[in-house]
Amino acid sequence: MEQLRSEMTTNPPLPGSYSPKRGDLCAAKYTDDEWYRAKIERINKDNTVNILYIDYGNVREPDDLSAVNGRLPFVPKITAKLHGVLWRCRHTK
Repeated sequence: MEQLRSEMTTNPPLPGSYSPKRGDLCAAKYTDDEWYRAKIERINKDNTVNILYIDYGNVREPDDLSAVNGRLPFVPKITAKLHGVLWRCRHTK
């Protein structure tokens, strides 16, 4: 994550330079003004997008987006979507 933030600070994206497509991996700014890894989930009729922050699992319209274009290594995501799964945890001693 620090490598992503460092890269985005050193080489900030140019406004309008990225045209997202569904399924793209990208960098997205969150409300804390930091950059995070994301995936384009949906492009809305009004040209806004919904993204999935792949390391945290939340979906929202981002404040800013940028392509990564291979500038950064994209390791596998840490979160997963689970539908209809019941989790049970057992504490063993």
